[in-house]
Amino acid sequence: MQEQATVANSSNPGAAAKAAGASPPGLRIVCTRLPCQQAELRAARALVQPSIKPQLPSALWVASLRGLYLRNAVQGAWLDARGKDAAWLRKLCSQLHHELQPARDFLICLYSDAPDADLQALPWLEPQLNLLPRPAPDSGFALWRGDEEAAEDALARLLWRQHDYNNRWHDNQGRQLYYPRPQLENELHGALQQSAPFLLVGMPLAGKTRLLLRALCTRGEALLVARPDSGQFQFPADWPESLWLVCDDLDLLLDQPGFKAGFLDFIARHGRWLATCRSGEAYEKICAALPPRSQGEYLHNILVGRLTPQDAEKLAAQLQLQPKAGQRQLPQNIGFYFMQKAVNLWRNVYQGLSQAQKSALRAATLCMRFGASSDLDNLQLSLVRNCASQGLPASLAPADFDAACHALDQIAEGRGWWQHEAVNGRLRLEPVFADQVIDPGGELLHVDWLARLQSALPQQRWLQEPAAIARWAEQAARHGWRLDRDSMAQLQAQCACLQSAVQETGLPARAAQRALLFLYFCATPDLRAEILALLPPQQGGAGLQISLNQLLADFHGMPLAQVLGLYQHLGLRADSYTFNTLLAQSAPGAAGASQRQLILQHMQAAGVAADVFTYTILLEKAGNAQERRELLGQMQAAGVAADVVTYNSLLEKAGNAQERRELLGQMQAAGVAEDVITYNILLEKAGNAQERRELLGQMQAAGVAADVVTFTTLLEKAGNAQERRELLGQMQAAGVAPNVVTFTTLLEKAGNAQERRELLGQMQAAGVAPNVVTYNSLLEKAGNAQERRELLGQMQAAGVAPNVVTFTTLLEKAGNAQERRELLGQMQAAGVVADVTTFGTLIKHAESWAECEGLRQTMRRDNVAPNLICFNSLISHCLDFRQAQALLDELLAAQLKPDHYTMPALVKKAPDFATALLMVEQCTALGARLNEHVFKAWRRHARSAAEEQILREWEERAGRSGFSRE
Repeated sequence: MQEQATVANSSNPGAAAKAAGASPPGLRIVCTRLPCQQAELRAARALVQPSIKPQLPSALWVASLRGLYLRNAVQGAWLDARGKDAAWLRKLCSQLHHELQPARDFLICLYSDAPDADLQALPWLEPQLNLLPRPAPDSGFALWRGDEEAAEDALARLLWRQHDYNNRWHDNQGRQLYYPRPQLENELHGALQQSAPFLLVGMPLAGKTRLLLRALCTRGEALLVARPDSGQFQFPADWPESLWLVCDDLDLLLDQPGFKAGFLDFIARHGRWLATCRSGEAYEKICAALPPRSQGEYLHNILVGRLTPQDAEKLAAQLQLQPKAGQRQLPQNIGFYFMQKAVNLWRNVYQGLSQAQKSALRAATLCMRFGASSDLDNLQLSLVRNCASQGLPASLAPADFDAACHALDQIAEGRGWWQHEAVNGRLRLEPVFADQVIDPGGELLHVDWLARLQSALPQQRWLQEPAAIARWAEQAARHGWRLDRDSMAQLQAQCACLQSAVQETGLPARAAQRALLFLYFCATPDLRAEILALLPPQQGGAGLQISLNQLLADFHGMPLAQVLGLYQHLGLRADSYTFNTLLAQSAPGAAGASQRQLILQHMQAAGVAADVFTYTILLEKAGNAQERRELLGQMQAAGVAADVVTYNSLLEKAGNAQERRELLGQMQAAGVAEDVITYNILLEKAGNAQERRELLGQMQAAGVAADVVTFTTLLEKAGNAQERRELLGQMQAAGVAPNVVTFTTLLEKAGNAQERRELLGQMQAAGVAPNVVTYNSLLEKAGNAQERRELLGQMQAAGVAPNVVTFTTLLEKAGNAQERRELLGQMQAAGVVADVTTFGTLIKHAESWAECEGLRQTMRRDNVAPNLICFNSLISHCLDFRQAQALLDELLAAQLKPDHYTMPALVKKAPDFATALLMVEQCTALGARLNEHVFKAWRRHARSAAEEQILREWEERAGRSGFSRE
């Protein structure tokens, strides 16, 4: 999902400020302990420092400030009042209030060193921590001070449930890596500057809490935090109005005993509260729980989404979550990366469970899939037991089910994904565990299970509530499941609520609407019009807008006319987020240019102005430097200021050093300061060591600290072991700890097994755990089968699950067909699906054409399209030229072009010289280069002097055009 934010505008900001207990616009005089620059950040305004001598009487201070107050361009003043006692400051405040009429908004900050106790009667710019009330230990709340050691870790511990804190933060990479999302961060900081409440809305694992953690820690203000694991809540009666209350997953907290009533009473007195919630449906639930808003008061809603594919690729490259050559290991989103270590551990634990334990977990997953509870992960124990006893999905007697649940309770590693509450008859199962480990293919989502559940347990209302259908469709959507006509007919036949509820009014209709929206986006194109007919025309709504924007960002490829028609049908106005999402989904370069032009035309017709997000996306998609220059000109003409993210995107796209120099000049002229990402991009693109040294000097002069990505990039570029050792020393001196990417880079560069062993020892000493990419690199470099077996053992002991790259590497290295068969069996047992690279490796090492045909059938069954490498290997293995010609036809039909490996394989299969000549002419016309192997194979067909002459002419032609020896 595109990482952007949509913030609702206030129709009555004054009412919102009043709700938060803020002063009305006018004169404000406050004490502060902050220097002027920090006071400006806190006050979100520029402050003038008048030159007033401390020994002058207060009347002259007032006269000087009156002159500033009368200048409308001045927003406020900061005065050094150190050495003045509380009585003098109170007298000054009284004189200022008397002399300066509150005709406009003006802030005076008095920088004081008087004791806190003497100044309690005066207002403060920032809260005084030692004066803050402490919530009672059993109140369900905690005070986070913001100035304590390891403040971010302390806030994470307070915000998250204990098992989430352990799995997503403490025992994982969450606290070691923060993926910056500047646009969204700016929106969040802007909301924190206001006095009105707001919600961060986003799907599970979109990174909402992680984003909030970074923003709150950057500001460093004290907070009241709701503890999600608390069984009861007692809201404080005297919490200062200037500080925020923070809640994670507020929609879940509202279901906790006693929370809702206390919360509603608290926010009636206290306007500054912020929270996260898990979906547009949860947003609507929270809005419905709140009292009717009056006088135009409002809630901000900041929509947090998963990463775009482009951002995910950047992150994957940065973290080496995919091989340098390409493709396969793209993380689904930032949250999934943080969870990866835990998921790998869970997967290994799951493989070691008994069949009864697996059956119990699969029964719980099936109940979760088909909406057996009001919450996705909160299940009724008796219902799951009954499902298992009915063989759904596997037969398990009640006594065996209970024994399996108790056995799961004893697994220490299982506490993050399994909670068995026998006393109150509930089960909790982590949805990520169900999706990634128990049912990764989504087999338990199939509509056929619904009929079996309704037949076996008719007393249970399976998918008979619109909200349950919505939850099922949302899970199906995450697995890429597509709703066809037969499945839709089954749903309509078995879920009467699907049609009846949409005719009603109130909450049931909204829930049904959400269900139909999910089904619409899951549906095949030919079915969407029928589902749209079930959706009655609507009058819009904030929750509906959020839901639809989320769905639009998650599902690519929907025609523009369908998108705009859907918004119009639902009474919604496509906003900047909508259009920016559509632009982000367009193909890059010339392929998507016409689509982007059409989207921009509709955007202009709708009266939606292009913003910095719009231009940044367009610059990302631009196909050449000229197009990027034109877009920058349009951006300036529209009065939209490019930020550091925009310039970083341009620098990433720049094709040469000259273009990068021009961009840096424009960046400096615009007053946009380079950040560490800017320099990391430049270092990555630098052509030589001298250029990198100059960049490091500029980085140091600009006061930009090098981070782990900076040093890892330099280590990657280093020319020898000595240079790498020096860089590691600089890294240590700068206090930058190497991460798994750093060590993996060093392991790839290592020249021998001894050096790799030493690096693994350093990695272990630094407390950095190898990941799957590390092990894949080591397996690639392993010198023999024994070393590979040892590495696989270490990998399993470390809880790192092998992936498709692991098995493909092992298959490539395997010494014989028997070893490859054993590896394929292990791959299947681990649930790892072969990709095109895996099949290419297997075809290359096939021992017969029959084996090749069998692999091709498997590829067709698994919907894996062969690439050029596969075709080249197949042509080499085929039995005669007829088969080779058919394979060439398939290759061309797949929009592929033959290369310098295809051509010699075809020439070898040719029955005579003339046919070989025809193959050479056809391949070279399509861009393939001649090489030694072509002429060696072709020469075998030459039978006459004329044919020898033709061969020499082609050799001379190849020499003139650049002969390839590959």
